[in-house]
Amino acid sequence: MKITTEEALSAYLKHRLSINANYISSHEMEDARNWIKSTYSKLHTVDTISRAWRLLREKGKVKVREEKIPGRKETTWKIIEVGNNSPHRLRLS
Repeated sequence: MKITTEEALSAYLKHRLSINANYISSHEMEDARNWIKSTYSKLHTVDTISRAWRLLREKGKVKVREEKIPGRKETTWKIIEVGNNSPHRLRLS
């Protein structure tokens, strides 16, 4: 079964939550790309990962809250929930 970029990115976000890395910034899309490459042997551009990130948020498959970090110009989000309405959804309390 072929995994989509959105599914691979969802798995990465669940991994981040599992290690208590509850925040993600724009520059970390490169880290996501590297994790997906090492985990699924799929290589995507950072632009493809960023597009999947935007789509996950727009579709409501990931719930986040934008955070303002003093001294940083890039966008940072707090990951609240990652899932696709499956029973394996991971929730952060």
